[in-house]
Amino acid sequence: MTGPWHWQASPFAPPPAARTGQTLSDALLDLAEARPHATAVIDGGRRTSVAELAGLAGGLARTIAAAGAAPGPVALIQSAGVDAVAAWFACAIAGRPLLLLEPHNPPGRNAELIALAGATLILHDAGVRHAVPEGLDGVIAIVPDGGTAPFARGAGLDPAAPAMIFPTSGSTGEPKLITYAARTMQAKMQASVGLMGAAPGEVVLIAGSHGNFGFVHHALVFLLAGGALCLLDLRGAGLAALFATIRDEGVGHVRFTPSLFRAAAGQPEAAAALCGLKGVRFSGEPLLWNDVETARRILDPACRIQNVYGSTESAIFIWTDDRALAGDRAVAPIGRIYPLWEFAIRADADTDPREGRLFIRSRHQALGDWKAGRIDGTRFPDDRDDLRLYDTGDIVRQEADGALTMLGRADRVVKVNGHRISLAEVEAHLLAMPGCAQAAAIERPGPRGGTLAAFLTRPGEAGGETEARAWLAARLPAAMVPARLMRVEAMPLLPGGKLNYRALAALLDEAPAAATAVTATDDLSRLRALWNEVLQRPAADEDPDRDFSDLGGDSLRLLELRLAIERAFGRDIDVEAFLDRPTLRRLAGLAGIAGLAPQAAVATGTIDFRRVRPATGPSRGVALSMPGWSGAAVAGPWLAADTFAGFDVWACSVTLPVANMVDDGHWLEVAQRIAAAVEAGECPPPAVLFGYSIAGYVAWLVDRLLAAGGARPGAVICLDTVPMHRPGRLANRAARRVLATTAASPPGRMLLLRRAALRPIVSPGVVRLCWTAADADLDIVTVRTLEHPDMESTAVLEAVRPAIAAFLDRRPVPQAPVAVETVSGLLFDLIAGEQPVTAERLARVIGDLPKSGTRLSLAAVQYLAVAHGDLPAARAALTRLGRAGPPSPALRYAARVLDDLAAGRTIRGAPVARDPAIGSFAAVDRALAIRFGDPGSRGRVAGFARRVGAIAGAGGWWRMRSAEAFGRNALTRAWRALRRRR
Repeated sequence: MTGPWHWQASPFAPPPAARTGQTLSDALLDLAEARPHATAVIDGGRRTSVAELAGLAGGLARTIAAAGAAPGPVALIQSAGVDAVAAWFACAIAGRPLLLLEPHNPPGRNAELIALAGATLILHDAGVRHAVPEGLDGVIAIVPDGGTAPFARGAGLDPAAPAMIFPTSGSTGEPKLITYAARTMQAKMQASVGLMGAAPGEVVLIAGSHGNFGFVHHALVFLLAGGALCLLDLRGAGLAALFATIRDEGVGHVRFTPSLFRAAAGQPEAAAALCGLKGVRFSGEPLLWNDVETARRILDPACRIQNVYGSTESAIFIWTDDRALAGDRAVAPIGRIYPLWEFAIRADADTDPREGRLFIRSRHQALGDWKAGRIDGTRFPDDRDDLRLYDTGDIVRQEADGALTMLGRADRVVKVNGHRISLAEVEAHLLAMPGCAQAAAIERPGPRGGTLAAFLTRPGEAGGETEARAWLAARLPAAMVPARLMRVEAMPLLPGGKLNYRALAALLDEAPAAATAVTATDDLSRLRALWNEVLQRPAADEDPDRDFSDLGGDSLRLLELRLAIERAFGRDIDVEAFLDRPTLRRLAGLAGIAGLAPQAAVATGTIDFRRVRPATGPSRGVALSMPGWSGAAVAGPWLAADTFAGFDVWACSVTLPVANMVDDGHWLEVAQRIAAAVEAGECPPPAVLFGYSIAGYVAWLVDRLLAAGGARPGAVICLDTVPMHRPGRLANRAARRVLATTAASPPGRMLLLRRAALRPIVSPGVVRLCWTAADADLDIVTVRTLEHPDMESTAVLEAVRPAIAAFLDRRPVPQAPVAVETVSGLLFDLIAGEQPVTAERLARVIGDLPKSGTRLSLAAVQYLAVAHGDLPAARAALTRLGRAGPPSPALRYAARVLDDLAAGRTIRGAPVARDPAIGSFAAVDRALAIRFGDPGSRGRVAGFARRVGAIAGAGGWWRMRSAEAFGRNALTRAWRALRRRR
């Protein structure tokens, strides 16, 4: 392009210079001093104040500094939560740049980006361990512990130093690491405050992933303006939760990608949920005029509709709808450039000068690309007066009113569902796959947004699409894995030898292959209709085992499908379980819809027997560890506890064609294959079979199968194992048929080590270990712990070692419950009254829980904090528990009751609901009754009970479904008992 440079400035007023030159840490301190008690973050109904957020940022900065990592960026791979928000500030306070990574990336992709950035520390939580790469030399991984600490003004990074690193998909086939200083962030954010209507008290929700610049920018605009950020994991929660959160949390502003908005706006609930919004902003991909018309129809007329176009490397443009009529183009304008930036359009000499390639200059551009610990500014050449130039690669047109309209891209970088994707990078990864000769990737436009398609040639091979998809999924983010993958004999070429992309796109429109017919029930017909409607496929019978992605499904269509199923059948589906095997057959099973028989079990892969430790001294035989959830045998904790000192310990592992042993009852085939392998002499005959959870049941089943052939091992040891042949959720008819063939065999010897039941945290029905004498000659030892994972720990196995030794020696097995020195064991003893609840012990379990507990332990500590802690300590404990694990309705209820007590307000009642971790809200009531039923607190109990009684008399809010377990309300009983004592 050879046209002249004609630079144009922004029509908007610049933000205050004092703000744009401020560090992120100082900006947070200013806000904490001005509005300490204002809500900063809303996460699952839990609200974190500005002061608490600042304390978390300071505490996390201290943790980063104490980790002892070598200098370098900090990689953040974190679930959406307040700890992730605190990390944005904490890294700057600690003097390190933050590398923002997507938690849904495969570990290989994150490992590539970490190596490219030279990061030496990873911040993560338990919810994203699947995305955290392991074995990286010189890289330390830590989990935030929820601690708090103050930090000084001016701490950490200078405003001009590299502060945040954002990966993007580069046009050269390699990712780019765009680097910002704090002043770059502030220039964009402070200019956005007025343009977006951010103000104190306003609540914003960003519908999409939190692992990108767009999310961080939009969130910080509202946070630093005194507003609140409402967090929602849309991928896991679904559209129904999005609508409910907007209504329940007072959300006034939402940022959508246009594709996601189309999916949401097409739902019947959309108008009622979105009608109260003050602002809706679109970004991430082109906004169509049809989208604008839809937004005008369902939003309040006073709601501000805006289109935000941004290059991560450079400036932002913004367009605000003024009810103008659509022009002659399908897309809405991107608007006008932000203040502090200028733009120019370089047109070809023989074209309209208003149409051409977009260039931007400013002294507030990104610093450059982060490479091996330094800034590479090659893509940002100096223009003049410290202004740096950036070529966006976008082709735009300036309209008569001065606004810009996007026409397309000059290179092969596209945006699909809000994600910037380099087609060259997708092609480069396909070409790296063994056997792939040629590859091509294209964007395929569609009425609900574009999709990604790819083609490959593999000489001498048929098919290969599934293998290619798995190859890409292990190396690229999900958004970069094509929705359609096709093998072609040869790439179509233009006369000049270039790829004919139009011919490739035409291949996608050919009729699909013939489908396998299946018999359907009425519910199944409805489900199939929803499946075809969301995927926009013909209403013909479809092969129930075709992959959702292969049929054009993506994350947005999955959201639509999930909401449609919830509306049609009143059932939610487990998204992660569906994504393990995303087929119509799997969906029907998850939705509880009959009519599709389970898929015939795919033959189990290789069964591997290996000796992991010889016996110490003369061998008493072989102790064989069974395969667990993933197919791998886990013998390590048993060996560490020296459980089988006199035995040769062997392990049996199996490769699985499915996600885990439980799916489709695959454990049954595994047990049969192991029994056949043992009978065939593929390993020495075992004397003992052992395993934890599902592996324990496989051990029992193999013992039964071998007994039918006269080769019973003689001893089975199970840790917290459910009898899966019993009626229940995991019961399997095929297993019962197999067991019927072994009925003549006498029951074998079995030692069951299980958790003890404990009210009110765990009811006996929760620990479903209902083995009977018909199953085995049982010895049962209970362990005083709450957690199922605890049972496989070395600490538990060391504690039960005497019982195991007695069982193996055929001596009487001690029957006394076994105590264990774990956090979960201490929790059990405190609730059961085995140990007194002291401030020291309570502080220990609260402090250790974020590092070792699950939702069950969260409920237990909640119970203890409410029942035995002083009021400030109890409230602080609940706040910390909310950060340590998934939000619990009963946790929120307990926190609300304590807040009311502290403020002297009337107690609000519990909603009629059940919490799976503790059975019901009545456990909270029982904890409150214990606390306020103390004779030394009669005055408080009387006042409290009067308020409860008034509420019960007025509206009956305190009558709950837990009556069958706890009788009348525990608080009312405590009050009456107190009156009798008087």
